[in-house]
Amino acid sequence: MGPSRSIRGVLYELKKQFGVPGALYKTTTSSADLATGKVSKTRVKYGVRRIIDLPQSLLTTKIYALSFIAANKNFTYGGYFDKDTKFFLLDQGDLPKGTTIQGEDFLVVKHQRFEIKNVETMEYDLGHVIVANKVAGQPTDEVHEVFVYQGIRFGQSALVS
Repeated sequence: MGPSRSIRGVLYELKKQFGVPGALYKTTTSSADLATGKVSKTRVKYGVRRIIDLPQSLLTTKIYALSFIAANKNFTYGGYFDKDTKFFLLDQGDLPKGTTIQGEDFLVVKHQRFEIKNVETMEYDLGHVIVANKVAGQPTDEVHEVFVYQGIRFGQSALVS
């Protein structure tokens, strides 16, 4: 049983404590209409019962205009903004075999979209460590699955006259 079994045990415990429902969306094909310029993408949704959502780190980022960097002018433009960066752990067993995670894929967790910035594969291909940024003000492009259940009762009765 070796180290892979102990890593699986740790992933299982983290799923119980920090696991939230989510989905991984992969872009399979994209095509552009040359007349209208509209790009159509085909995506595949992999629903994950429990993505390990680690606590968030809030980073304040600053951006300066070129005038500040270039000549130290008196009138500079720039600003500060808060960037939500989160770490997710995704068990490889929750995805179909052969699925790879790439930079153009994205996660939807708690109905919020996260762009994947960095993906590291764990040892023994047991899972992935994903660094993602929250995308605010953009549609999540979330696919909602609808299930309809219908029950029919069959019975048999005999009429005695």
